[in-house]
Amino acid sequence: MFILVTLLGIILCIAGAALGTATSLYYLAEYCEENPGFVKRLILYTQYTIIGLYASLLIFSGLPFFKCAFGIACQGMMLMMQPDFPAIEFTSPVFLVSLGASLLNHFLWFAYFIQEDHWMLEIAAFYVLMIWVIPLAYLVSLVSPDSFLPTTGSAPRKRSNAIKSFLESFNLLGQSSGTRSHF
Repeated sequence: MFILVTLLGIILCIAGAALGTATSLYYLAEYCEENPGFVKRLILYTQYTIIGLYASLLIFSGLPFFKCAFGIACQGMMLMMQPDFPAIEFTSPVFLVSLGASLLNHFLWFAYFIQEDHWMLEIAAFYVLMIWVIPLAYLVSLVSPDSFLPTTGSAPRKRSNAIKSFLESFNLLGQSSGTRSHF
């Protein structure tokens, strides 16, 4: 009986954590939609801080040069998405290269931490702050509105739903013989 109560508690904890994460991501997406200028500056300053942290870790902690340099380069690639911030496209080369570099950065540091003796909490903190926070911030920005209001002097920018745009880029919406299926 004790095992069943324990399993039920574990399931409820996992469900609560998943619900809390989903709610937080929804709130962040809404905030990004309402305050794109502030969120853009926040991401920019966070990227500069992370680049400084990589440099200081390289100098003071003796972490591997190549991995720190690649982390800085990865942040630099993601900085190139700043001009298009709330309207980042799935199919843009900058987004795809940044995504690939982030994944490679994740696995490079994973290989390093397997060989070194660090506490799990240290590794988790490093991953959240140094590797995942900026890609997640850009991911949340992809869940922004379907269209943006044009500003004075600029042409309106057509933007569709992020998921629909992704599926259309790979022709996964079932378009055949001039008809279009709907989800």
